[in-house]
Amino acid sequence: MDRDTFLKELANAGFAIEDGPPDARLLLDEALAYLDEITRLRAELDSAPSLVVVSERGNQREHPALGALRAHRAALGKLLSQLFPGDESPTTQRARAAANARWRGTRR
Repeated sequence: MDRDTFLKELANAGFAIEDGPPDARLLLDEALAYLDEITRLRAELDSAPSLVVVSERGNQREHPALGALRAHRAALGKLLSQLFPGDESPTTQRARAAANARWRGTRR
């Protein structure tokens, strides 16, 4: 997806890049670059005969593009969370505090 199309889609969804963080345009460009790379990685995996590769010693392991795809998705998620921070309403803050308290209570 190109930058202009993405900006139009954001505007249609009610998001204005100007309302984002100061480095929003840089983050947007990085996110679009990750999307392009993810598209290429998926195409590589789609054309691969198998998601398992065999090393010279005969060991089987996952296709290297799978790990790269996971890493790119995680990085894209971080970029998007910086571009579009979550709802910080009082209800969200209370829910987060309750979830953290439950988590601390189960990790004894």
